[in-house]
Amino acid sequence: YADAVPLLLYLAAILLVGWRLRRRMVSTDAFLLVSRSLPSWVTGIAFVAANCGALEVMGVVSTSAKYGARANHFYWVGAVPAMLFLALFMMPIYHRSRVRSVPEFLKMRFGEKTRAFNAACFAVLMVLVSGISLYAMAIVLGSVLGWSFAASVLAGAGVVLVYVFLGGLRATAQMISYEIALGLAFIGPILLAGSMSVVDIVNSQRHVWNVIYQPLGFIIYMFASLAEINRAPFDMPEAEQELTAGYHVEY
Repeated sequence: YADAVPLLLYLAAILLVGWRLRRRMVSTDAFLLVSRSLPSWVTGIAFVAANCGALEVMGVVSTSAKYGARANHFYWVGAVPAMLFLALFMMPIYHRSRVRSVPEFLKMRFGEKTRAFNAACFAVLMVLVSGISLYAMAIVLGSVLGWSFAASVLAGAGVVLVYVFLGGLRATAQMISYEIALGLAFIGPILLAGSMSVVDIVNSQRHVWNVIYQPLGFIIYMFASLAEINRAPFDMPEAEQELTAGYHVEY
């Protein structure tokens, strides 16, 4: 229990902070910048904590034990220059462009094909990294809590499974609810045209558009279309505008 209690207290503290601050995050900037209310030392601790996951605890320690001081060259030669380049050159570009993530910037700068290629590469990377993360986390939990390797893997995968299951239910519920409204909005133009042919529906609007006859159907169609493609304010399944990389960060 001496090892489990600090972990449970840490989890409870994170949930409490999120619950207390949920009403203050009223915009994207407020979420990303925390309304500029965090002092620099808190931001620094958060940055250090982000680099203290299972991969770092296992990988860096074992690499240092095997190669000694040469393991630090990874940070001095690779990580530190990359962080400085990102902070000094890329972040001002992101800020001026009003983008919140690298995929958004790729789409704006190079087009949808580049963003899709980045998404495909990221998906393959996540599959490979997830296996490594589960393996490393199982070793850490086995050392700290005395759990078996199978129990540690199942515990980690179970948390992910619950998140994916709930997110899938949320996305499916939204999709079904708005697809019904979207389907009903199609009935009006079909009845006015007397045909399900797209050509006949277009020709029937030669003199008067259907939106004049059915303004309510047009409004329902517009809102249902936004919900169908998960655009704001119906972006709950993805939340691209609230999270740095959408559901990947939440995952």
